[in-house]
Amino acid sequence: RRLATAKVEHLKQKTHFRKGIHMLEWEHKMLDMEKEDLVGKARDIQLIKVKRAMEHTSGTEEERFKEEIETLHKTMAVSNKAHSRNVEDRKSQLKKLQRKIQRLNVENKDMHEELEVLDHEVFDRTNIHKAVAGAGAASDRMRVLQQRRKLMDVAKSQSEEIKVLQGELSRLRLKTFPSFGPRDPRLV
Repeated sequence: RRLATAKVEHLKQKTHFRKGIHMLEWEHKMLDMEKEDLVGKARDIQLIKVKRAMEHTSGTEEERFKEEIETLHKTMAVSNKAHSRNVEDRKSQLKKLQRKIQRLNVENKDMHEELEVLDHEVFDRTNIHKAVAGAGAASDRMRVLQQRRKLMDVAKSQSEEIKVLQGELSRLRLKTFPSFGPRDPRLV
């Protein structure tokens, strides 16, 4: 029962662990989509600023737009680096989790084999216990029958002895007291 409880707990941990892996994979996909969205937004912003820059051909505005574009490029580069770093962190976490899953699978397999061995031992021991209990019951029955047989023999011999003693008693009574009736020829 304890092994079964431990196994159920282990299976619950395993499913919880797999849910974590699926959650990390989903977050990874979500971050990739966010990255693509941010790149698209940055491109749109650049195009809008370029259009404005073309409308205003003055040199100072042109420089300001170039600075804004450079700032946006730098911002985009920083966000790309942060995203790449997050992706690498998630990948390393995923690898650690996969190694842990493999280790737990090996442990689970070992525990399953050990459980099978223990099941066989328990089965053998219960069979031995039943056989010993059955032999004990048979020997108890045999002892009871022997005692009964001895008691029957003793009762039979005592009943014969009582008959003999009753006959002896009646014969002695007849000798002691005069009897005027017919005598029993067996008693003489």
